[in-house]
Amino acid sequence: MKKLTILILILISTATQAQKNKFELLEPKIDSILKQNNVDGFQMVVVSKDSILHQTAFGTKNGNDLPITNETYFNIASITKSFTALGIMMLVEEGKLKLEDKLKDIAPEVEYTNKWEEEYPIRIIHLLEHTTGWDKDQLHQFFYNRNGKSTLEVLQAFPDSRVSRYPPGQFYSYTNDGPSVAGYVIEKLSGLSYEDFITQRILEPLEMYSTTLNTTDERLKGRLATDMGDNNLIYKPVVDMPASGIFTTAGDMANYLQFYLNNGKVDSTQLVKPKTIQRMLYSESTLSSNPIGDHSHSEYGKGVFHYTIKGVPMFSHGGSAPTFGTNFLIINDYDRGVFLAMTNDQFDIVSEVTKLVINEILYDRKEWKPELDDRLQDESWIGYYRTINSEHAYLRPFEKLFQFYTISKDGEGLHLNEAFNDHKYLLYQNGNERPYFHSPTTKKWSLYRGKDVLGNEVIQRGETDGNWEKISKVKIWFNLILFFTCITLLFSIPFVAIGRWIIAKVKKRKFISNKVLRMGLLAITSVVVIVIVGAVYSSGEASGIEDFYEKAETFFSVSWLSLLIFLLTLGFGVFSISALYFYIKKWKESQSKILNIYLALMTFALILSTIYLGINGFIGLTTWK
Repeated sequence: MKKLTILILILISTATQAQKNKFELLEPKIDSILKQNNVDGFQMVVVSKDSILHQTAFGTKNGNDLPITNETYFNIASITKSFTALGIMMLVEEGKLKLEDKLKDIAPEVEYTNKWEEEYPIRIIHLLEHTTGWDKDQLHQFFYNRNGKSTLEVLQAFPDSRVSRYPPGQFYSYTNDGPSVAGYVIEKLSGLSYEDFITQRILEPLEMYSTTLNTTDERLKGRLATDMGDNNLIYKPVVDMPASGIFTTAGDMANYLQFYLNNGKVDSTQLVKPKTIQRMLYSESTLSSNPIGDHSHSEYGKGVFHYTIKGVPMFSHGGSAPTFGTNFLIINDYDRGVFLAMTNDQFDIVSEVTKLVINEILYDRKEWKPELDDRLQDESWIGYYRTINSEHAYLRPFEKLFQFYTISKDGEGLHLNEAFNDHKYLLYQNGNERPYFHSPTTKKWSLYRGKDVLGNEVIQRGETDGNWEKISKVKIWFNLILFFTCITLLFSIPFVAIGRWIIAKVKKRKFISNKVLRMGLLAITSVVVIVIVGAVYSSGEASGIEDFYEKAETFFSVSWLSLLIFLLTLGFGVFSISALYFYIKKWKESQSKILNIYLALMTFALILSTIYLGINGFIGLTTWK
């Protein structure tokens, strides 16, 4: 028996050492991906419950040639949300609040707008699971100077960012304000600042002594993965501390990963109960939430995403901040945790490297493929669908036009197709389960169909992708044709104006200026100037983080650039209305029927564009607070 035990231990040790070596062999592949995408530096750690299996750092810092080391700091951005969620769950364990508690009962001083509050109030759980219905970000929130301000003062500066677009507790829609408000709830119930609570209750017990939430921390100077220059400029997170504020190293994150792999235990101390960790992984506040323990579909729990790849459940959260891209990943079934960070904020690069590491961990798993006999048969799904829950307020008017999907049938079966790209997914269904498909990352995404609390039919693609409405093919194509017709008419204005002038010169006639056409020309000139100024101002890579901040703060504060944008967007509306005025006043004076018809169509396009842009806040756009 003793010999058998020794043999088993030897085999386990050999397998562990083999995977260590495999992670080392991954480094050239990772380096190749980074070089192809002009990423300067990289840091990664892979752990099991009780040991570091692989740790590496290579490349240089962003902005200089100093090497990235294991002690280099990265802003982990939205991974901070998992710390905030963990803090709330600790308070739940202590009986200081319940996830079902109403926000207005806990923190009435936090302003928000929810016209369904009486029947469908915002609860603490909605803050963690992104089901408040609030926008992800308002333009005014970016690069707001938070230095010296309390969490509550920052929240009070942006009450308009917390407006529920639908009754809370139905649909996932990612937002930074939810975790920020949760951070304030932690402060109020614990009697500590958010920074002190996270430090004392999480960082210190996990021996994450290099981690900080203080952007003025002396340890960051010279050790941050982005060169801050010689003027002691402090790195400024784009959004609030509880949503994006932690700076740390791969070594410290190794302890955080092991904390989850050990189900909330640190050495012999159970910091939080295993059932609390389990509850964090699952959503409980959407129409399509899985029962706790159900791994069948992807969803966002409390501060973490939960999904399956190759049939293996895992959870993770990524982070993206100016010049920083990070990700952490836990695969309990394989006793593996991964943290990686790079000096680039393009998350598709982070995802590509993460997928490479996942495939290495799951090297013994074949790509899971559903049985062809499980293909979806229910043809009532066939039709056109449009996103109605976009998280970005400033992208929503454009996504309404261009972000739509179709479910159609061919010889293979029913397919989900994304508009304007080649993505096509065969749909499956096991018995009475929800229909599902597999994305290019091999994640399993379900399709949920039902009615919301207001009785409207809604469709959700996965737990983490908002909701859709079914829309007629005629309406989709009518909107697109109308849009492109308006664009064509607007950008034809200068050509028509120049053409009239050339014809007058050729025929040696006196050129008579048309006021309607002149107003249209001024309106389209406003748009062209905005495009040119934006292209010139944002062209080329920033020479460093200082240059990046200088450009960003010029845009997001009262400056020549933001005032110019305000005046030009306001001018578009004013000139469009003026064109309508002059058309109504002098339409009978037009020199030709053809010109008169053109001016009518042009004026219609201008007014329609002004109404659409005005409703969505783009006329008189202010980018400053």
